[in-house]
Amino acid sequence: MKLFKSRTERTLDDGVSKARDFTDDASSKAGKLVDDGRDQLHRVLDEIESALSSAKDVDVDGLKSNVLSKLTSARGALTEKSASVGRTLNDALGQADEVARQKPWHVVGAVAGLALVIGFLAGR
Repeated sequence: MKLFKSRTERTLDDGVSKARDFTDDASSKAGKLVDDGRDQLHRVLDEIESALSSAKDVDVDGLKSNVLSKLTSARGALTEKSASVGRTLNDALGQADEVARQKPWHVVGAVAGLALVIGFLAGR
């Protein structure tokens, strides 16, 4: 175990750590987006079901406008959240690109090391 890391190792560790943080954040936002979308869809379907089951004389036009407004609201929320996830992913890719441009040989070394490990594991 090494007590002190070289500047290159620290820089590489920082880059990997930042990439991991961005990935975790993007993954978390994507999971939340899916959960929120599912929850909104269930709420809309529950409201439609309760409106249909409680209505004796169905006001088709009123029901149609209510359903359309709920769906429009749900679509807007999903669009906003998916844009947020897209921005986070773009930020992560931009950070990775910046690190790769600043330290190209570090990236080449990291990829070579990763390829060596994958090759070793595949050979077993």
